[in-house]
Amino acid sequence: MLPSLAADRALLEDLDGQISELKRSIEVLRQQKSAVQQRLGAYKYPVLSLPNEIISEIFIRFLPAYPECPPSQGPRSPTFLTQICRSWRGIALSTPELWRALSLSVGLGQQLGDLWLDRAGSCPLSLEVDEFHSTNGPEAVAAMLSYLGRCEYLRLRLYESQSQLSTIQDAMSDDTMALLRHLDLEFDHDEDLVFHDVPLLRSVVLDYNAATHVVLPWTQLTSVTLREFFYSDCVSMLLKTPNLISFRLDEFSVDRPPDWDPPDVPLLHLQSLVITSMKSSSVRRSDCLSPFLAPAIRKLHIPEIMLGLHPIPALTSFVSRSGCQLEHVHVSGNRLASDHSYRTALALSSLKLLVLSEPCVSSEVEEGEEHSPSDPIHFA
Repeated sequence: MLPSLAADRALLEDLDGQISELKRSIEVLRQQKSAVQQRLGAYKYPVLSLPNEIISEIFIRFLPAYPECPPSQGPRSPTFLTQICRSWRGIALSTPELWRALSLSVGLGQQLGDLWLDRAGSCPLSLEVDEFHSTNGPEAVAAMLSYLGRCEYLRLRLYESQSQLSTIQDAMSDDTMALLRHLDLEFDHDEDLVFHDVPLLRSVVLDYNAATHVVLPWTQLTSVTLREFFYSDCVSMLLKTPNLISFRLDEFSVDRPPDWDPPDVPLLHLQSLVITSMKSSSVRRSDCLSPFLAPAIRKLHIPEIMLGLHPIPALTSFVSRSGCQLEHVHVSGNRLASDHSYRTALALSSLKLLVLSEPCVSSEVEEGEEHSPSDPIHFA
């Protein structure tokens, strides 16, 4: 028994030694842990060391480019930036530029819409109301009315009760829209909408009904986009806008009244003419460029159908008559004229790019050419 007791005492002493050693190891580990914690506590992430002004600028660039309206929630929304950390929330809420664009069609409600726009401070605003994609059209219009005087960019899609237009007209009569630069308007009512006292307005996007029922200072406009227009109505509209620099026509039809003789349309400042998305009912008739005189034009995008049955003479006549220096030419749609014909006709010293996006359907294709679309042709 005595030998057994001696062995246990020796074992106990050994265990005490191991415990002491482990305690020393634990103490060393605790000291190392403390040192690491101190280093981590003293470390500043580079992004958190940036001045608030720089972080604000990063936040602004994180959103869709103004005046596009960001989503009201989720990624690419300013509300997303308020959910990262306390510091970023404070910066986001104190950066008015993050809150200056808002689609009121997303069901925020007037209270949340007011809160959003209040954060924009005194910034000019970009507002959108689209009743086609909204379940709260009247509420969205009501929320917008208080901010018309601060609108810099305004996009309206109104399809519900006609009283909406009357409400907007009354609000515009009470409040000047002196900051408005761009108007995108579409509605299906027959009531006129008058925009008065809009000295900065330069750019409009209009569908056919809006264009025929809106009163604008046409002569001060420099950029016009028209949608779903007949060619004859388009010509009449252009006569009212002599100072245009950019004109775009989408979803057009070349149909026009029989024996209609278009007037001359001088567009002395026009630099860009883009015509796309022809309606399927359109058929080739005469040269649609014949009324236009555009000496400053540099960019021309046109479906060949608008050049009539003889597209090459029509195009060269336009260039000669205008005395213009075209730099970019894009001919779309099925073509009667071959690639070679266009390259020859547009052998201009100023031309930098020629795009023929659809195949030539004529049976008289130049030898060695194919019926498929050609690659863009760059000129030195």
